[in-house]
Amino acid sequence: MGFDQLIIKREQNRPSLAKTRQSKWKYRETDHHVVIWNDMCRYCFDKRKGTPESIVVDQVNYLCRSMEYNIWRAPLDNDRKVVSEWKNAGYDRMAVRVYETKIVQDDSQEKIKVVFDLSIGAVFLQNILRLRAEYCVEPD
Repeated sequence: MGFDQLIIKREQNRPSLAKTRQSKWKYRETDHHVVIWNDMCRYCFDKRKGTPESIVVDQVNYLCRSMEYNIWRAPLDNDRKVVSEWKNAGYDRMAVRVYETKIVQDDSQEKIKVVFDLSIGAVFLQNILRLRAEYCVEPD
């Protein structure tokens, strides 16, 4: 189980994001994407992967490519006895399957949450894990 956070802070030479707090969030859902935007920001989520594809604030994209889930790491010397078990379980060739995507917007339109119900596992093997990923877009 994990938890991580990507915080975009204002750089000194960049304009304030105070305008973001005054602008209501809008969203659009297509077959493959959820796009959330206002006057200053645009967030695009990939519904097939369950991850952010782009985060654009004041016309600057903060992601060079789509985020992805990864549970494989290169084996160390101490792992030589278990690396074959890892490969048999499919850790080195995992795939993501998204079962459901939900968009939850509060009444004030100040926050939008994108929730993905997904699993990670190798094709033709049982799932390695099942998870719920929540991405909350707020004014600040």
